[in-house]
Amino acid sequence: MIRGITPIDGAFELMGLHQAQVLMRFIFLETMAGKVIFALGFLLSLKAGMGQSNFRPMFIFLMMFFSLWLLVVVPRVRVVDPVSSMERSGYQVITTAQVLKKNGYGEVMVSPVPDIISRMIDSLVISMAAVLERGDGGRGYVASPFLFTKVSILTQRIVGRGITDPYLEERAVHFYQDHFWPAVKSLGSKADDLWPGHPDVVRAYSEEGRAQWLALRETLYQACDQDKVFSRMFARFYDGKSDLDAVVRSLLAHEAALNPQPYTSMAYASKPGSFVRRIDPINIALPEKIMTALAFMQGGSLFLLWSLLPVFLAVVFLSRQIAPLVLFLSILFSLKAWTLVWAICDKISTVWFGVHQAWGGAGLWEQPVLNMFIASAAGILPLAMTAVVIFLSGRIKVEGKI
Repeated sequence: MIRGITPIDGAFELMGLHQAQVLMRFIFLETMAGKVIFALGFLLSLKAGMGQSNFRPMFIFLMMFFSLWLLVVVPRVRVVDPVSSMERSGYQVITTAQVLKKNGYGEVMVSPVPDIISRMIDSLVISMAAVLERGDGGRGYVASPFLFTKVSILTQRIVGRGITDPYLEERAVHFYQDHFWPAVKSLGSKADDLWPGHPDVVRAYSEEGRAQWLALRETLYQACDQDKVFSRMFARFYDGKSDLDAVVRSLLAHEAALNPQPYTSMAYASKPGSFVRRIDPINIALPEKIMTALAFMQGGSLFLLWSLLPVFLAVVFLSRQIAPLVLFLSILFSLKAWTLVWAICDKISTVWFGVHQAWGGAGLWEQPVLNMFIASAAGILPLAMTAVVIFLSGRIKVEGKI
């Protein structure tokens, strides 16, 4: 059974459905509250019918109450083997079942009709997200949401580890001394924020220097791929969105920042530090924290909304209007549609990376302004969309039309 996109939102929604089922049965079956709600609704509909000299309001109330009672309140089924779309694509770091178990939900019981409605919206949202990622071989946002976070975390891990092979470290230092700094000196005023793989620097190398750089770069690629986490997840989650040159650039910059003496030469650079791109932990960590929190935001919102379903039902019975359920379904769809906003952000990041790569610039994930923009948009736009839906639904309820 496919539940949501990530194990987080899938598990939290199931917990909300379970909570809604428990509360509905408790309120409407196991306590006097259900009888009181029925009696009040019946008396109010009878009073309205007598005022109109017909019994239509009473019959509408009875039909509404018992239909919803039999469809939503009474039945319940056990959820078996729930998995998210992300898990179906091969993700195994954390599963929906593990999240449920960790939160004390060994067995999840849900009401069939709300569960069907939830899965229908899931199918629609997943299909729309897949359309946005069409052409990626089915390995787009649906298969690996929050890709920005994965790329940042894995890249940071590789960069933070640095070059562990002493022989490779020695090769890199010799290359800096023998070829990189002479090339930087020859560029003169153009020498600003360069690294050994920059196109201008590569063109300034001698034939021997260019051959040595290609060999060194290939060895650095292999060093990155030897990271078990990186190599295992590269094909699954990166999908061409991470440039290995960007990882190598950050790796060399990190080495030079931690141990600048071997990588600088006073004969070639009056300000060696100006050629070292230092890793800014704020620019890396803050967007990651925002993106990581999004799945919990969506899952927590779905849990809260489903837990409030009994309240919406009680209002429906007492007001004898279907508007509260329309409001509930509108909010539910808007919460699940957050996925579409994130898929669009993911697609924008992919397009931007392609443009940036075509221009010969650094990799996308080293652009702190763009990272912060995408992370902020991914947090603000879904909340704004849900607020608009609630506002418009309120106008429908109060005025009868928009």
